[in-house]
Amino acid sequence: MPVAADRRQPSEAAGFHQRAQEATTADMAAVNITFPFLRSLKTAMRESTANCQSAHVSEGLAAAFGWRTHAAMRAGILHGSATRTVDAQAYVSRCRP
Repeated sequence: MPVAADRRQPSEAAGFHQRAQEATTADMAAVNITFPFLRSLKTAMRESTANCQSAHVSEGLAAAFGWRTHAAMRAGILHGSATRTVDAQAYVSRCRP
């Protein structure tokens, strides 16, 4: 079953990216965050925000999910996953060129 879940990750990442672009502060989506999901999401975000450095994308994703740093996010999902709301504006504020 993990293989099937991994196959869904890119489409879930693309879905997040679409929601993040359309989101407002009043319209937040809840996302189940895992390491494979983050990897796929970061790849999708790097492709769509070419001017943003890799580390800024990582920190922006952490901010979007409510963590202060990428390290805190990794620690938060170290033993599985976490369900968090998405704040697209937090991502944008960390990922400016």
